[in-house]
Amino acid sequence: MAPQTIHHRATSILVIGAGELGSAILDSLTTHPLYSPSTTKISLAVRPSTLTSPTPEKQAHQHTYREKGVHLVPADLEAWSEDDLARMLRDGQYTAVIHAGGFGVGAGTMLKLTRAVLSAAAANTNTNTTNGTDTADTNNPGSVGNSGSVEYYVPWQFGADYDAITRAGGQGMFSEQIDVRDLLRSQQRVDWVIVSCGIFMSFLFQEFWGVMQCERSEHDQKRREHGQTQSEHEQKQSEHQQKQSEHQREQSEHHHEGNATQNQNQDQSQDKIITITALNSWSDWITTTTATDIAKCTAELLYCPDTPVNQPVYIAGDTLTYSEFADAIERAVADTDTDTTTSTSRKSNSSHHSKHTPLLVRNVWPLEYLREESRRDPDNQLKRYRVVFAEGRGLSWPKEQTWSWKRGMKMEGVEEWVKKNWNWNWGGL
Repeated sequence: MAPQTIHHRATSILVIGAGELGSAILDSLTTHPLYSPSTTKISLAVRPSTLTSPTPEKQAHQHTYREKGVHLVPADLEAWSEDDLARMLRDGQYTAVIHAGGFGVGAGTMLKLTRAVLSAAAANTNTNTTNGTDTADTNNPGSVGNSGSVEYYVPWQFGADYDAITRAGGQGMFSEQIDVRDLLRSQQRVDWVIVSCGIFMSFLFQEFWGVMQCERSEHDQKRREHGQTQSEHEQKQSEHQQKQSEHQREQSEHHHEGNATQNQNQDQSQDKIITITALNSWSDWITTTTATDIAKCTAELLYCPDTPVNQPVYIAGDTLTYSEFADAIERAVADTDTDTTTSTSRKSNSSHHSKHTPLLVRNVWPLEYLREESRRDPDNQLKRYRVVFAEGRGLSWPKEQTWSWKRGMKMEGVEEWVKKNWNWNWGGL
């Protein structure tokens, strides 16, 4: 069988950003079936100061990347000018650029990078070579004196459908994303793709986002404060054996604590509380995808010649209502509880080790409530972001109609993700 060939755009790839998504993209690029170090060079842009003086943690990450064959190159997305970034892209002869740096960059940075990418375009149709000297049309970001190599660009647009949200959504907080789209659509020098994935799965479960919150009940907190756990019983028992004079009293206390633990096991639902809060209503829809699956789709889009270009591509790990989301969590936690208890039972017959299924509480933050919260705190972007989700535009699409579904890609849903990530040590995700 003849080996599969990659698209030329995948011969030299630069990834910008090494957070949750950037790291996942690097993993997907280096493990994709079409990847070979002999045909594809993968680079990661790293701040110069981080390269020269890394913290121990950063140094360990850099070592891991190098072991995977990833080249580390200096670049500062925020500090460098558009010309500096364009020069770096041209000098590196990158054929594809993936921006995975996230929303944390300063205002104007995403647009600056997009202009730099177009300035480093492989095709150069607007240069003036009079007297043998190339001169750039400064009004055209794709026209520079020194022709570059960039053929393909994946901007930071991972998330919602900003076309549907419009500039008015979130009080204009997504205007720059729309500016980037407008700029890409206005040119024909660089192919591009926007990956619309819905809300990141991990973000959906962040406590500060407010949709899912885990807490211990007052009963459980008191039990933990008083040390009424099996390990502490064992420790106390050992101490009792060393103190014969207190043996009888300590045995009595042990008996009392055992009865208390038994009563707690009979009231299992009171140990931990999960509150699921719907933004606007239980019938509102959300699309969510894990960073791993977003990265897997991004690598597939880049490597394979038959994938769409110059348009948004929709993917989904799950599309469901908030009611279905709460149901999925309830099932997943119950299944995890059963699996954990069964596993523990094989090790010990003691009822002290059984886990407690949490109580699931359902709550709603209506749209008007969220709008009022945002009006009272206009500089809080998180509250503005919640309003966007409560308004419901551009945040969900049927999973069965997505490119990832039609491509036959295996994607992780909410229930599967919760089962993998539920942590009984602290009662949450």
